[in-house]
Amino acid sequence: MAVSDKEFYELKANSQANAKEITDLRLRVSDVEKKQEMLYEMNSNIALIAQSLKQVEGDVGEVKENQKELSSKVSTLENAPAKETLDNIKKIKIAAITAVTTMIATGVAGAIIVALAK
Repeated sequence: MAVSDKEFYELKANSQANAKEITDLRLRVSDVEKKQEMLYEMNSNIALIAQSLKQVEGDVGEVKENQKELSSKVSTLENAPAKETLDNIKKIKIAAITAVTTMIATGVAGAIIVALAK
């Protein structure tokens, strides 16, 4: 079976078209493989970011706890002068009552002594 020149050129043209299509497909597969590799890298980076976010959440929780402790200490320090002032007022009242009571008792004792001396 002999192939005519026309059939030969048609086969050659088809072969060249097929070769070009195969080359194009290889390039497209190569691009897809590169994109797939980039997606894997992105996925790994996203996993690392998620892990870092979990650590940050833990740190934020720890900071909140420390802030509560610090707020409590600050409140104690702020209230200390008021408590000290109240204690001082109480001591002054006691001293004044004692002084007045002592003066009254001294006056009564003095009056009794003067009365007895007469």
